[in-house]
Amino acid sequence: MCLLCVYALNAQIYDREFKPFKIDVSLGYGIPKATNVTGGIMFSFEPKYAFTGDALSFGLRLEGATTKISLPETNGSSAIDNSTEQATNISGLITCDYYLGNNSGRPFLGCGAGAYNITTATGKEQGALLPDLSVATKPGFMFRGGMEWGHLRTGVEYNFIGNSGGDAFKYIGIKVGVLLGGGRFDLISSNKNPF
Repeated sequence: MCLLCVYALNAQIYDREFKPFKIDVSLGYGIPKATNVTGGIMFSFEPKYAFTGDALSFGLRLEGATTKISLPETNGSSAIDNSTEQATNISGLITCDYYLGNNSGRPFLGCGAGAYNITTATGKEQGALLPDLSVATKPGFMFRGGMEWGHLRTGVEYNFIGNSGGDAFKYIGIKVGVLLGGGRFDLISSNKNPF
């Protein structure tokens, strides 16, 4: 049984064109769905492993995104946006990506689900040192698509956060990143048969 397991593992590794482990480090810009929210910078870190071959990889995405929410205040009969809240969104999602080929450019489609931790700063009260903070953890999910060229990765993601008070925390992320690891196997150094 042990010999069969070792043989199956070696066969799986030698059938691959790409190394199974990689880390995606990306920077991007978040575009909120709500009209009264201003987008902000995003940063994500996502280790991934391809358990079953080159086409499917699973990972854990850790991401931070910032936004500003304009709060309308009523002055007589008109509303003016003269108050804002700073919101920070930190998420942890289990992700899955499916690659549509093994060429130099690899398009992919992916999804993920997990938790979004939203911290909102609502301004300081008179005499207070720090602003008032409101913290909420919400379930959510994400859909994405993009392309990998060697160790460069680009993608577009849609993040949907459940029970988040309308569209205030739903956002589209446009990201560019680098892949650490996960390149093609070097046939000579890995003792793979080049023929």
